Amino acid sequence: MRSTRLPVLAAALLCALGATTAVADAPTPKAAYDQQFSPPITLQPGQSGTASVTCPSGEVPTGGGGRSGGDSVFLLASTTHGDNNWIVTGVNTSSITSQTLAAFVVCTAPGTTTFGGNGPQITLQPGEINHVRTSCDLGQVATGGGWEATGTRTFVSVSAALGDTWLDEGTNRDTAPEGLLVTPMCSTTPHTQVTGPSTAVQPGETATATATCPAGQVATGGGGTGQLDVFINSSNATPDGLGWQLQSTNTDNFPQTLAAQVICTRP
Repeated sequence: MRSTRLPVLAAALLCALGATTAVADAPTPKAAYDQQFSPPITLQPGQSGTASVTCPSGEVPTGGGGRSGGDSVFLLASTTHGDNNWIVTGVNTSSITSQTLAAFVVCTAPGTTTFGGNGPQITLQPGEINHVRTSCDLGQVATGGGWEATGTRTFVSVSAALGDTWLDEGTNRDTAPEGLLVTPMCSTTPHTQVTGPSTAVQPGETATATATCPAGQVATGGGGTGQLDVFINSSNATPDGLGWQLQSTNTDNFPQTLAAQVICTRP
């Protein structure tokens, strides 16, 4: 019988991420950190592809994501390999309609954020749901993060920070084992992690959830938490740089929920 339970991991994250760290009053931010989108690529029905965006000269990523043009595209990767690029990979699961995909990155001056590595990696067996997580070095907190799947049928429902840790949860919809690894971005500068309100997602539908930074802070990265079989289509900062929006599709037969997370700091 099909289980309708909320996975323990997603429920725990929604509770743990629900509180906003208190911050002192601060002046209105001068501007958001630099935000860059790549030109969109086109994914034909059933096709996967990768888009990449580069930070301006003299800047490095603090976090990133991607934006798809439709609810049939699921993100297979949202990551960096330690340079000044952010890479997003998606697969178009539609059998009839082409869709677009663009990479997104938030950038800032070197020295404020460090690359936490690509890994560890777990292996998901066919049909398996599991998570992978890693922590920043002692004294650091997460500024953003992401993931990378080794195949084209592992879809992610959770990609979020919890203090110094970045965690991703994926489901392998393939008939063969696939890998999933985690990418954290880290900093010794204080950051605030804010989870937005829970958004309902009906069966077969797509919804967008938003989280907003406290006054005086700007977004450095983000992600969010979806329930069982609610998979990420898009994850990127709001246009004003003061929040994060997460779009996911509910592939389950039961109503589920979605919540975005934004990671913020004073500019």
